[in-house]
Amino acid sequence: VIARDRPYEDPTLYDPVVLLDEGRYRLWYRTNFNEAPFYTGYAESVDGVHWTKPSLGLIEFGGSRDNNLVWSSALGPGEPCVLSIFKDPEPACPADQRYKATCLVHLDGKPGLCAMASPDGLQWRLLRREPVLTEGAFDSHNIVFHDAARGCYVAYYRDFLDGVRHIRRGTSLDFLQWKDDGLIDLSDGIATLGHLF
Repeated sequence: VIARDRPYEDPTLYDPVVLLDEGRYRLWYRTNFNEAPFYTGYAESVDGVHWTKPSLGLIEFGGSRDNNLVWSSALGPGEPCVLSIFKDPEPACPADQRYKATCLVHLDGKPGLCAMASPDGLQWRLLRREPVLTEGAFDSHNIVFHDAARGCYVAYYRDFLDGVRHIRRGTSLDFLQWKDDGLIDLSDGIATLGHLF
């Protein structure tokens, strides 16, 4: 349903996030996989089948801003990329942080996740330069959201245990100070999350 029809898109169209947001489906996706800088594109749909890629005028590519790009890893320190986006449902959330994301960053050769925010899901900024999560491999799409039942932000991200791919979990009350909850226990095939704080 999403055609690869832009010069900055390669065959992968990686790490999609889809939200039903005020009557329309909104999609963010990594447009390219193999060569930096990496870009995040945006599309929207009323039915989830027919998608448009609006011209947003936010990011320059090939000398033009006539594109659907919302982020480029060339824009920020340490080249952050691979956005995992969600809409913050908390009533107390500041309007300019209604949409939040984590993004992968490599600083001094070590991967981590930085925190980002946006008022509209289109215009993004780093909340701070330093990563908010640093313990993990982060080598896949890292998932983050607000867990209303537990009253905190939750992140799930890749790591390794004895050379085998595994999943870590982190939690935060403010999206900037995170607690590493460690590896999820999958020994019996069921994830046990333990205590949050």
